[in-house]
Amino acid sequence: MILQTFYPFYNTRGNFKGGIFTIQDVTEKHQQQQKITFLSKFPENNPNIVMSLDENGKILYINPSMLRVLKNNNLSEESINQLI
Repeated sequence: MILQTFYPFYNTRGNFKGGIFTIQDVTEKHQQQQKITFLSKFPENNPNIVMSLDENGKILYINPSMLRVLKNNNLSEESINQLI
């Protein structure tokens, strides 16, 4: 993936005097961003239970699989919301 940028230069009267044109290969950066995006979605798409707790044991995050487990154990939406 190539990133092209042009920085124009103007004199004090506003007339174009020149510029700098840069070309950067951002392939590796783009691939890294795709990997980060994939990994960030992993807990949400994981069929296994994923839960994150703070140091006091408060639930910060549960994935849809964990939510299904809670609902299947007859916890009401209100009870689940109090947990989170």
